Amino acid sequence: MNQLVHRHESLRTSFHWIDGEPVQQIHPPVSFTIHRVELGTETIEECAELLIKPFDLWSAPLIRIHLISRDGIFPYLLMDIHHIITDGISTEVLMKELLEMCVGGTLPPNEIQYKDYAVWQKRYLDSDWWYEHEQFWLQTLSGEIPILDLPADYPRPPVQSFEGDRHSFTLGEELITPLRELAARTKTTPHSILLGVYYVLLSKYSGQEDIIIGIPVSGRKFACLTDVVGMFVNTLAIRNFPVGERTFVEFANEVQESFLLAFEHQDYPFEHLVELLDLQRDLSRNPVFDTMFVFQNNLHTVDWTNHVEALTVHSNVSKFDLMLFAEESENRLLFMFEYCTKLFKPETIRRMSLHFLELLREIILDSSRSIKDIQLVSTYEKSILDGFHGRNGTGVPKKTVIHQLEYFAEQNPDKVALVSGEEQLTFSELNQYSNQLARYLQKCGDFREQLIGIYMDRSPKMMISILAIWKLGAAYVPLDSNYPTERLRHIVDDSGISFILSDDLRNYPQHLSTFSEISWIEINKIACELDATDSSNIDVPVSMNMLAYIIYTSGSTGMPKGVMIEHLGMMNHIYAKLSDLQITELSIIAQTASHCFDISVWQFFSTIVSGGTCIIYQNALIHQFEHMLLQVQKDGVTVLEVVPSYLTALLEYIKTSGDVFDMVLSRLEFMLVTGEALSKPLVESWFVKYPNIPLVNAYGPTEASDDITHCIMDRSPDAHLISIGRPIQNMNVYVVDRYMNLCPVGVRGQICVSGIGVGRGYINQPDRTARCF
Repeated sequence: MNQLVHRHESLRTSFHWIDGEPVQQIHPPVSFTIHRVELGTETIEECAELLIKPFDLWSAPLIRIHLISRDGIFPYLLMDIHHIITDGISTEVLMKELLEMCVGGTLPPNEIQYKDYAVWQKRYLDSDWWYEHEQFWLQTLSGEIPILDLPADYPRPPVQSFEGDRHSFTLGEELITPLRELAARTKTTPHSILLGVYYVLLSKYSGQEDIIIGIPVSGRKFACLTDVVGMFVNTLAIRNFPVGERTFVEFANEVQESFLLAFEHQDYPFEHLVELLDLQRDLSRNPVFDTMFVFQNNLHTVDWTNHVEALTVHSNVSKFDLMLFAEESENRLLFMFEYCTKLFKPETIRRMSLHFLELLREIILDSSRSIKDIQLVSTYEKSILDGFHGRNGTGVPKKTVIHQLEYFAEQNPDKVALVSGEEQLTFSELNQYSNQLARYLQKCGDFREQLIGIYMDRSPKMMISILAIWKLGAAYVPLDSNYPTERLRHIVDDSGISFILSDDLRNYPQHLSTFSEISWIEINKIACELDATDSSNIDVPVSMNMLAYIIYTSGSTGMPKGVMIEHLGMMNHIYAKLSDLQITELSIIAQTASHCFDISVWQFFSTIVSGGTCIIYQNALIHQFEHMLLQVQKDGVTVLEVVPSYLTALLEYIKTSGDVFDMVLSRLEFMLVTGEALSKPLVESWFVKYPNIPLVNAYGPTEASDDITHCIMDRSPDAHLISIGRPIQNMNVYVVDRYMNLCPVGVRGQICVSGIGVGRGYINQPDRTARCF
């Protein structure tokens, strides 16, 4: 070891700051100390972990040698060396020379030391050669630098963590020859093929088509540097664009070309490039890229003879979010993922390795396919994903809300169906009043499959009006009196409604003059006529495939669009609520949502279908936490639905009020949240206060009859992201990429839903409907 330290100046170099600049100092040869350690019951890996410690860069040598013995025999030599003075090739050089000297061999003198290389590199800092390299890299990384956004299992720490682990996997021998044949056929190399596959993997995981991967190069362009010990490695930031429409063959050739171009400019130090780009520093990430690919096909140049073999001890460190190592030997390919354990779970990386191999198999089978058509999901994994679908064929609705209303009006006529303040309506009264209004409307024309507007605040009259519209075979279009005139004008014109039901237009004077061409029917004005109208059931056929309502979405991307929902989809959603929330004739549902939001539908009518009771809570009450809580307690509400932000404020109010409201929700059987992302802190707060009341995360778009998934929780989950749960009955939910390919577990995509809850489309927008439905 003393000869090695004397032979290689890097092994006796320390590093210092002088006048704000880093300076290396080469020390004269000194006697090198080898530490002897007796191995106890621990393994060599455990012993090595204890012996490997940080270095003081100010003190040479930056290398430690331990002889580790067991029972007096020295079977292990542990070399711990700082990366600032060595690289992979340097380690091979040291091992080769050490073994050569151990068997009595002699080594030729070193003609070049690392300092000579450093001087040579510095000499070219201001040369035209240097400027040419610089311009190449500035052009390559021009524009916005893409940040790889892989789906992680944990939130990214604010300061980058280097805690890591490794996962190894192997490419079977049966694919080695086809891989080499593919490289030959496409006039590329196995390196380019594997790198291309890695780009495709990252693209399919992230959904991005502009990706930078770091690739290390030895930095030893000249033969005279082959046996010099030092840190020569440079990193190339290879930028490629795995656009879905390109074939893999085309992309692999682009990958090879971009790598070869970068390789020609490998002498420009990466650290200089980072300074030149002047990127906004993010302490949670590496600059420029967060992943690397390392391909090695010349490892183990040392002739391990005389019963000596190499044993690599891995440290639990990951320098990047993710690194993929590939090692090629004669008849196999070994891979290893090094990953940050503060971001990824082991099972996530195991899945990623399987997806890498699946992509490679698919590409070997047919490399002429477009990247978008290369499937990430195996047949086996697809069968697992199919298990996430809803209970298809379960309880397909055959009767509408009005059929159920008429049933309970006959079977349980005096049961209270609806409460609003001091007003109560039984099933019988609700059915009679809606029959009377429907018969009155019949005098105005045939409304089957027609649209009628509802322009009033939430009230018993609103529910009566909707039921009457359905009894006529028509559909309702909710209108909010608080909407701006322009929005109301758009909805009325777009839907083509010619009749609007209101309770009393004197309550809404602001929009009357705008809709003078519309026939308004004021229920309060015709009260006497309604009282004298026949209240028996109407014999108008209403099928499950007829329109139930059109709700206009918010229009955040332009003018609001009207979503057409049929009775079948609406009823399927209602029955899913009945099933998952165990709603019965004893249930009391709080109706809190605006009639212009789809969640109002199940809140209004699930009790009509189940025989329970719906209680309408007006906005003024909802916004006063104390009165709201006391009313919920007084009414014995069993199911309450709010948005997460409201629940957050409500829990904070309960917390600051002491124990006054501890029991107000005691009869609650389910608390639903919807409309916003549900955070884990809110879930935890809920179960701290109400550990025995399930919390339901309900998710779904208006286009699919409201909720398509339910996540029913009886405790706070371990994951930091709250799931939206599983599909409701008769609905299938897929996560797909931008090309409508299935995404595997753990891969981000967009939700695509199918099933009987999917609506007809957008009214009067065939092109948008064709794109989205």
